[in-house]
Amino acid sequence: VALSQVFKDGKMTSGSGWIIPTDLYQPIRQDVVVLKPGKGNKEVADFLKFVETNPHAKKLIESYGYGL
Repeated sequence: VALSQVFKDGKMTSGSGWIIPTDLYQPIRQDVVVLKPGKGNKEVADFLKFVETNPHAKKLIESYGYGL
């Protein structure tokens, strides 16, 4: 399963697992996209700005095992 499903605040929340050392693989890039219905939507733009710039959002993302 994805690490984010069993990882929170820097540790496994259930079960067991092995975090593969980063020098053994190419990172999987995960991005965000805005679909046509969201284009020009202020709330969508505000959310993207929040995710990209807010230190609390970045900390939350990292707490689930994602790199920035």
